Amino acid sequence: MSKKQFIRTFIIGVILSLILTYLIYKTFTLLAIVNATFLVSLLYLIIGSALFLVQSGFFNGITYSFKRFFRRTRKIDEMIYEVNPEAEEESYLPKEHHFPIAYPILASGSIFFVVTLLIALTM
Repeated sequence: MSKKQFIRTFIIGVILSLILTYLIYKTFTLLAIVNATFLVSLLYLIIGSALFLVQSGFFNGITYSFKRFFRRTRKIDEMIYEVNPEAEEESYLPKEHHFPIAYPILASGSIFFVVTLLIALTM
């Protein structure tokens, strides 16, 4: 995780929470800021988790099954497979995905979540 990316996502999160506070609540009270920051933390955690799942290859088995099923049901692909069975298996290899922003988004979202939780408990 790059420190620069983390700082950038953290600052964007603070700016988003201030904009959300103004758009939703039209006032800058502590409760409004905490609520908006909590919403930003949830957004960050959802996006970061989705990127992490895709990056870790969680859905590779599902995509492999869909590719294999649809290629088996088309007639032209079935004839190609009969001629050269090894060529088909190479086309099913999963693609590698790497999202360097996944960890900074997860870390920023976690920090926002914990901070808003602590502030809400003291209110």
